Amino acid sequence: MKYVMGIQYQCEALVENFKVTPLICGIAGSLWLRFIAFTRVFADKWVEDAMLESEIQGKREFKGEAKYYGHEPRNMYNRRMVIVWHQSLKKKIPLSYSLAISFLACHVVREPILPTDIHKWVLKGKLPYLSAFVEIEKYIKRPSITCPLTASYMFRPSKAIPLSKLESLATSIAERIGLSLPPVNFSGIASRYLKQLCLPVEKILPYARRISDWSMPPDLWSSTNESRLPTRVCVMSIVIVAIRILYNINGLEYTEDLPTYLQYCRDVVFSGLELRIDDYTEEKMIQKLWDNYTNRQKVTLVYSEFSSPLQQQ
Repeated sequence: MKYVMGIQYQCEALVENFKVTPLICGIAGSLWLRFIAFTRVFADKWVEDAMLESEIQGKREFKGEAKYYGHEPRNMYNRRMVIVWHQSLKKKIPLSYSLAISFLACHVVREPILPTDIHKWVLKGKLPYLSAFVEIEKYIKRPSITCPLTASYMFRPSKAIPLSKLESLATSIAERIGLSLPPVNFSGIASRYLKQLCLPVEKILPYARRISDWSMPPDLWSSTNESRLPTRVCVMSIVIVAIRILYNINGLEYTEDLPTYLQYCRDVVFSGLELRIDDYTEEKMIQKLWDNYTNRQKVTLVYSEFSSPLQQQ
């Protein structure tokens, strides 16, 4: 019940503060129930397994604790079972899953909400996560006999979920509950980027959409792989391609003079970048490649100087 309240507060904030469709409230609840069914935390066996695991670990608790919590059930090592069950529950359903469920609901209803948005709103306190326990505590007022733990103990996260993990975590939850996800809302996200760049959406978006429909890159589908580039990077890359085609932006033209281009990259593009102190192998490889292109340039110049008089004859 208290876990659901955290997701409910997040969905309400998304609707009220960021104009997300109210449909996410019902969708998030449905996703949550399906995920809870997957974890089987309401099964009697989970309670027994949690107790058995705590006894296998054999961690003996401070005996003086019995003076204050003598009425509570304990394991064979005098450890409070309410603590054991809570820690087992946190392993199965970490608090970060509430954010993942909220983000997943936005994805399902095709809202152009990005992981960067969720992360930023959490850090700014506009999306209840780090401080959701305060509202939960106001609602439940005081702990019950069956669950004497405070809301701050149960629902106060130590840190925000890493930005790189949110999309992959939401996709992982979808896979566990057997939910087939559509690709991201390309048009919605691309429109956002174009507006942020102050570029004409009505002119560029149709071309970007054609490129997306033609290429159908797999990176528009979210993945459980944290190391893969986020879907928003794929959207932005297609937008950039459309802009370059429409406005004939081809960058610097060094196609006939590769050493000059490399020199430009070395002096301007990557100026100030240094290798790790202990990475001598990479430094030697870069120098070797640089010398190779420099030598090629010298050979080309000598050949051109030698061949010019012969051509004149």
